[in-house]
Amino acid sequence: MSNNCLLSIIVVALNEEKRLPLLLKSISNEADGDVEVVLIDNGSADNTYGIMQEYARSHRNVKTAVIMGPLGRARNEALKMASCRYVMFIDADMYLPKGWYGRIRKLLTNNYDAIVAKLIPLFRYQGPLTNYNLAYFLGDTTKEGPWREPAFHSGGLIVRRDAALKVGFKPLPTSEDGEFSFRFLRTGYRAYYFPR
Repeated sequence: MSNNCLLSIIVVALNEEKRLPLLLKSISNEADGDVEVVLIDNGSADNTYGIMQEYARSHRNVKTAVIMGPLGRARNEALKMASCRYVMFIDADMYLPKGWYGRIRKLLTNNYDAIVAKLIPLFRYQGPLTNYNLAYFLGDTTKEGPWREPAFHSGGLIVRRDAALKVGFKPLPTSEDGEFSFRFLRTGYRAYYFPR
């Protein structure tokens, strides 16, 4: 894919054969061929990697790999594989809501260093687990008012690829996204929280 492409979607998954197809379908429904998809299997014992390979065979602009070890290492390797200006990290147990691509494309015209989707905690969102990332794009509607995750979370983070490569993820087994966000902001990069 051309270096002029706008968005690479990075998915690192471990044993997600049941939920990964829903995420991949939501990507294809709105942006098939317009985005690059980088699918990383983190050493699954089920058919997660088989699903990734099948998706790559039937869609354009898809790269797959098996990268075992800490999540931070897998994310760094995925960043090297990606070729678009921005990368979006999303977890395999999520799916993207209707209209996601148009909203993201519009936001990215503002040249932000990073866009962090607001997160509604699971206990506040009533619905199937795979629906909870709708909260990232709809915002918090609870009576207490807006709630913002102070650290970046790996589902719902969009960041300039060059900035992400510069900061890099530590090879941690978990919480690599929070640690990344601390160093990213400390470096002087700015994040836009959506919705505000």
